[in-house]
Parts: sequence; structure tokens; C-alpha cells
Amino acid sequence: MTSMKRRGFLMIGLAATGMPGSVHAEYRGYETPRWKVLDAEGLFELREYDPYLAAEVTIRAGPDKALRQGFQTLADYIFGGNDGGAKLAMTSPVTREPAKIEMTAPVTREAAGDAWTVRFMMPRKYTADTLPKPDNDAIRIVTVDPGVRAVARFSGLATEARIADAERGLRRWIGARDLRVTGPAEAAWFDDPFTLPWRRRNEVSLPVAMS
Repeated sequence: MTSMKRRGFLMIGLAATGMPGSVHAEYRGYETPRWKVLDAEGLFELREYDPYLAAEVTIRAGPDKALRQGFQTLADYIFGGNDGGAKLAMTSPVTREPAKIEMTAPVTREAAGDAWTVRFMMPRKYTADTLPKPDNDAIRIVTVDPGVRAVARFSGLATEARIADAERGLRRWIGARDLRVTGPAEAAWFDDPFTLPWRRRNEVSLPVAMS
């Protein structure tokens, strides 16, 4: 498929975004991080996120394999793989971003480009003190800081090519505003693999600040 065709399909797949000032905290009955829409234009949104508690794991693998392995590891935790055997409610989305790896010598390809952090938001009823402790020591419980993110939304299959297309379009949108990218892109999957492609919600976001 040509780049032009991919971009056309991406634009068709992107659903209408929220109105400025609207607040979101749920998707199809599942809790999501809470955000406020600051600006919206067609395919894109500028959002202000509240802080939230999350479980995350870093996987050294290619992006697709890292997502699958990370999802399974975190799913095992929320379905009872914790010190109390508690089953935690599912939330949405599952996210994936390049892992922050401490510099070592020598720099290897794996450490530089093949480590990914996969993350689930934890239900809002929990705090860091009340959340069950994971049985798997690879899982970290973290607080995701509040911040502003620019977001592109698209439906269909979130292939690596389409994620890259969405990120390129998002960077062009950011570039037309008084905004500065401050970190790596994050991809988000809101639906399970059994959801029909045209009903799926996928997103790519970038943290931003005023230039």
C-alpha cells in the first residue's frame, strides 16, 4: 500500500474527537486515565491528563512481541497473580512506549532500540498502599505524572506502519502550533483483539509543552 493510500485510510479511520473543555474518564464501560480536552481539530486533540496509578513492565523484544508479552504479564497480575489473589477490574487502554534504558558501555542495539514499556492503568479505587503487590517482580507500580499530550486517534488495525503514519501526522499538527515535543511517542490500544477492526480505537500521543 502506498504512503498516500495509507494516509487516506488513516484519515477515514479517525473518529470525531472531543470538544474543547470536555472531560473523559471512561471508554465502553472501562475506566481510562482522566483527561480534559484543551483543543481539538478534526483528527487531533490536545489533552491535559490527571495523574494516575499504573502497573508496567519492560520487555526487551521487537515492538509487536513486546506488546504481546507485556500484555500477558500484566494480565496475569490483574487476574490474580498478586499477593492477595485479587482480580482487578480491566481498564483501557494498554499502552506501549520505548523504554528508558540507563546508558552503559558499550551501547548495544538491543538496549538502544528493542526495549519497550507496556502499561495498564490501575482502577481508581486503589492507592499505592492498597493495590495488591504483584507476584512477578518484573512488574512495577508507578504513578504517571500529570501532563499535556497531543493525540491522534485512528481505527482499524494498529500496525507499525499505521502507528508511524499517525505519529508523522501528529508531529506536523504539533509543528503548526506553539508546542514542543518533550518525550517519545506512546501508542495506545483501547479494544481487545476480538473487536472488529473498524470498531477499534487506537491512539498515538506525544508529550508536549509550550515552546
